[in-house]
Formats: sequence, C-alpha cells, structure tokens
Amino acid sequence: GLYEDAAWVLSQVLARRGTARSLTYDPRVRNKRQCLALVSETTKHAALLRRVLAAASPRLDPDDGTVGSAQRRATIMLMAHDLLFRGKITGGGGLKKEVMMYADKLREAFEQHKGELGEAGDAEQAAPGPKYARVNTLKATVPDVLDRFRTEGVEAAPDADVTSLLVFPPDARLHDHPLVSDRELIIQSKSSCMPAHLLSPPPGAHVVDACAAPGNKTSQLAAIMHNEGRVFAFDKDEARYQLLADMMRRSGASCVMAQHQDFLTVDPFDPQYAAVSHILVDPSCSGSGMLDRPDCAVNTQGAPASRDLSRLRGLQKFQLLVLRHALSFPNAERVVYSTCSVHQEENEDVVKGALEGQRGPGPHFTLERALPQWQTRGLASVFPGADNCLRVDPRRDRTTGFFVAVFVRTQPDAQGSTAAETHAAFVEVDEKTVKVEDKDDAEETEEREVKSQKQQQKQQQQQQPGDKKKKKHHKKLKCVPIQRAAAAAERHRNAEVTGVSQRKRQRTKQ
Repeated sequence: GLYEDAAWVLSQVLARRGTARSLTYDPRVRNKRQCLALVSETTKHAALLRRVLAAASPRLDPDDGTVGSAQRRATIMLMAHDLLFRGKITGGGGLKKEVMMYADKLREAFEQHKGELGEAGDAEQAAPGPKYARVNTLKATVPDVLDRFRTEGVEAAPDADVTSLLVFPPDARLHDHPLVSDRELIIQSKSSCMPAHLLSPPPGAHVVDACAAPGNKTSQLAAIMHNEGRVFAFDKDEARYQLLADMMRRSGASCVMAQHQDFLTVDPFDPQYAAVSHILVDPSCSGSGMLDRPDCAVNTQGAPASRDLSRLRGLQKFQLLVLRHALSFPNAERVVYSTCSVHQEENEDVVKGALEGQRGPGPHFTLERALPQWQTRGLASVFPGADNCLRVDPRRDRTTGFFVAVFVRTQPDAQGSTAAETHAAFVEVDEKTVKVEDKDDAEETEEREVKSQKQQQKQQQQQQPGDKKKKKHHKKLKCVPIQRAAAAAERHRNAEVTGVSQRKRQRTKQ
C-alpha cells in the first residue's frame, strides 16, 4: 500500500541514499504521485515529528533503533504526519493501532513543540518555487511540447538559462502527465540540469559520466550530443546500474554505454577511453541543497544550520579522489564537477584541493567562469578564482541548492610532460591520511583500508627475494595509480582461485 512504498522511500531519504523525487521513480513504488507528496511533506516536518514522537512515547521514537527497522520507524513518522496534519491515518493495520494508542499524547506534544521551529518553521512557510521539466529532445521538440501544454491550458515557458528546460507554475501537476510517462518530458530541477548544460559535449564526442545513476544528467548529455558519439556511464551499485540502464532505454539514449563498474577502477589509459574529451563528475554528497531533505535549511552564506563534520570530511575525501581521477584522463579537455550540497567542504574545498594537486610541468586545468550571467557565485574567500564556480541558493534562486565548477585544460608547456606524468601527479596521495570513501556510505572507509593493508601484506610475503629491490623502488615513489593496483590485486585473486580449483579437480581424479 501507500505507507509501505512511502516508508521505503522515506527511510532511504533519511539515510541520505537519494532524494524523494529520484527514489519515487523506482519500479517498486506503485502510486508515485501520492507517495512523493506524502514523503515530501513528512521530510519537510521531520524535525518537528521527531520531537513529537519522542515526547509522546519511547516506543515511537524514530531515532531509537530498538523501536524496529528503519522502514518501521519511517512508517511511524508517516502515520504521525497524517494524524497531526491531515487528521486521520488511512490504512496501516497493526502499526496504526499502536500509533493510535498514543494519539492524545501525540496531539499534546504537537501543540507544545510546533512553536519551537524557529527558522525551520519560517522556511516551511516560504512560498513554493516554480516547477521545472526538461524536454527530452531525443523523443520530442520544445515547440511541440509547448504547443501541447498550451492546448491543455497549462502555463509553460522556456527557461532563460538552460536549453530545453521548461518552467511551470508551482501547482502544475506533471508526474502523471502522458509526456512524462513516455519520457518525452523529464521532471528535473533547473540546477540539476546545469552540469550537463555547462559540459556541453559536441555531437560525436566521447564522454564519461563518472557517477551516473539514476541517469537524468546522462540522458541530458545524450540529447545534447544528438545521440552521436559515446557516453560511458558508470555506477558500481547493482540496483542503481539497473535503474540507469532502464532509464537510458526508456529515454532513447542509444549512445550511452551503461557500465556496472566503480569509476575509480577505470584505467584512464585503456584504449577505449583514449578519445574521452568531456567528463561529468557528480559524486555522492550530503544532499544538503535538496528542498525535500530534512537537513536543507541554509543561511544566506550557504552555511548549514547544523552538520556532521566527520561525515562531510569523509565525503570530501571521496569527492576529491573521484575528481582527481577524472582530471587524470590524458585527453580530457573539459571536466565539470557538481554536487547538490551547500557545504563549502564538498564544494570550494574540493575544487581547491584538485587545483593544488596539479604538480610538475605539463598540461594543467584552470576554472572557466560557469554561466557568467548567474548571480550566485562560489565563495571567493576560499581561494582566488573561486567565484568562477557557480552556486545555487535554494531560497534565493527557488530551486535545488547546487554547486558547479568547470575545469578546462590548458596547453602543455615547452617541456611537454607525458600523460603518464600528469596522471601520476593527480593520483599521488598521502597513504597515511587519505582514505577512499565509499560513494553511498563514507563510513565503509576503515573496513576497505584494513582489507587493502592485509592484501598488500599478503602480496609482500609471497614476493621472491629477487623482487625486493623493485619493491623498495615503488615504496620511494609513493605514487602507484590506484586503478593499476586494483587490477593487479584482482589478477592475483583470480590466480589464487584458479589454483585452488585445479587442486580440487586433481584430488577428485585421484
């Protein structure tokens, strides 16, 4: 039912695994429009609902893991929302009875706490912004779509900044429109359209989308290229990869090669990527700019009301690693980095780290001024030229909070360093301080690092005495390209598995 679908979406949103809008497109969600509306309203009031539920009874506290699974706690929040904001809970079974046992206490706590919202409450009362949707020019044209809405009496107009983007009134109902169902029109915020728009690969180009799922930006790249050329779209998560592949099929993006692979394991020197000239890097982030997130309140300087600094630092390290890896592709001419975050740690700090990571002679990257007419710029105090970056303020600009930086390659100097030297300069890392952060959960770092150390120790133990000199040489370099190390480790594991299988077959024959 509705609560079951909405609880899954809400639990994923609260765990920062996606936005309500993107998760609602999952095939398991049946009534998408009602589900999105319920989850969006619940996340908007999440802080208040948490206080009310905890005050009413410890058995309802959504932050107490002993209350039950994440989905059960999300269902309690949804039911509490309906009870307090809509007056009744529809359906729900046994869990509904449990929540209704505390109905009076919930209403009492609601009256007590609803005046404590402060700025968050003011933000909730703010006037809604316009709705946006992008015409999928692989299947339709902007004039034809505008004519369709004009005939239906729906107000729509082209956006002033982004090609093929349409602006609608806040109350426009688009989710169940036939054009959306047929993927001729793709619901996508204005700020989410900016990265691909600024990358702007020409038809026939070879492009990489480093962190592609669910695929809205990927299909936009294919449309910009008129389906001519190739887009290598990567995602390491199986479910997200399947969603990406399905979306490309439905969108008619035939030039996209969806690949179930971690972008950090991709070898920039693989011949199939030799012609890659444009790269989009939109890695996982805190999502603090999303309007349907419970932690999206920001002030005019783009600083969050509250934040988990340790998590932000972990995300930052992962984001910097992905960006440096993208900049190391030998023939990359243009790289766009973007996040749906308002935090400096994930934005200007990452760009600054990437620029400072360019060492030695040879072709470097500089920042191009992204969308010069846009008023909200990067925080100029972080480093000289940071205002070349683009920021989207969710209140001032009335769309999803976003950050975009455009890197363009400069010409090589007279010494003409090799592509390998340039790559090595980018991937050089301090092995004592930098941890590879997982795209969806930065807390997996320590476990991955321990596994890596054990693997290195095992390889060192198996090394022959004659290899010691080579081992010392590599230790001095402190700069082994990460994708080559991963490939070597994979070959080593495969060799071990093959050896075990052969020994088993021999014993069976005996």
